[in-house]
Amino acid sequence: MSKSGIVRTRMSGGRFKEAGLPLFMLGDLAPLQDMVVDIAKWLFREEYGRRRSPSSFNQTHLKIAGLHSGSAVAEIDIGTARRILDGVPVPNQEHFEAAANSIVNVIGLAEQGAERLNGHLPPRCMAHFNRVGRGLLNDESMEITATDRYTARYYATVPRSIGRSRRR
Repeated sequence: MSKSGIVRTRMSGGRFKEAGLPLFMLGDLAPLQDMVVDIAKWLFREEYGRRRSPSSFNQTHLKIAGLHSGSAVAEIDIGTARRILDGVPVPNQEHFEAAANSIVNVIGLAEQGAERLNGHLPPRCMAHFNRVGRGLLNDESMEITATDRYTARYYATVPRSIGRSRRR
């Protein structure tokens, strides 16, 4: 992953052959915000054995840092409500990057047909998968690449398979 983003999404399918990201897909990307922040908070609490995470997590957001040519590619990065000097990382950036990697890993497991996804993330975080990519049609997909350079393909059926594993 380049220095400019923690997640890169690439849409593919008939509606995405033209250059640019259709506006209707922004609603399908927006749930990544809650997903990444909730998982980053959980990772922080697990690492430090705390019940609460610092308020800096709630002051952090995801932003589209760039759009690239080729089947609607969006570079998504971390932003913050607080003023940070250039070159200074966002507080707890490593937890946000690890959260992005966790998301891609769970999608990859679902893509490969894994029967059990329980235990990879807490149920509250797994529930977010039902909101991402809702607008994808059966012949479309969203490739998601995180900072660890692993890419998983998110199809319209992926949230259903993740939802089934949560209920087991």
